[in-house]
Amino acid sequence: SRKAFTTSSAPHTLQGDVEMRIPPGTASGTTLRLKGRGITFPDGRKSDHYVRIKVEIPSNLPAAVREKFEAFAREARLDW
Repeated sequence: SRKAFTTSSAPHTLQGDVEMRIPPGTASGTTLRLKGRGITFPDGRKSDHYVRIKVEIPSNLPAAVREKFEAFAREARLDW
């Protein structure tokens, strides 16, 4: 599935939590890079931290909410 709207998350990194913007249209399984937020090498350089996106849609949505999602998907011509 894909995210329809921009959101943010605060993933845990080696330097602590960071604010991360997740762009609209990001598919589940996409890997995003946090530049310079990985391992610090002895010479002071920092590697990148990679975050894999996992989008979950509840399976037990009320019927009215499910109908709205389906109507939205039809209108937006999404392949859900």
